[in-house]
Amino acid sequence: MLAISGQHVAVLAAVIYFALRAFAVPAATCMLTTLALIWLYILVAGAPPSAIRAGVVATLVLVAGLLGRQFSPPALYELTTPHACDSPPHLVRSRRSRWGCSSG
Repeated sequence: MLAISGQHVAVLAAVIYFALRAFAVPAATCMLTTLALIWLYILVAGAPPSAIRAGVVATLVLVAGLLGRQFSPPALYELTTPHACDSPPHLVRSRRSRWGCSSG
C-alpha cells in the first residue's frame, strides 16, 4: 500500500505542468490537463483527505491562472485549513486537544 500525501499531489502537479510547458503546450491547455490528471490521481489513490486538500489548492491556483488572476497564499491557507475548534468534537477530537480547544 502506498501512502499518498498532499505533497505528492503538489509535486505531481508541478511535474505535469512544467513538462507540458517544456513542449510548448499552451498555458490554458497545460492548466486544464494538469487539473484533470491530478484529480484522476487523487481518485485512483483512494482520495485521502490530504490529497483532496492539495487538489483543491492546486485547482484554485490553476483556475486563478486561467482567469488571469493572482492568488494569495495566506488566503489559500485560511480557505483550506480545517478549523478544528469549530468542528464537531467527534470528528476531530485529537486535533482539538492538540490545539488547546475545549473538549466541547
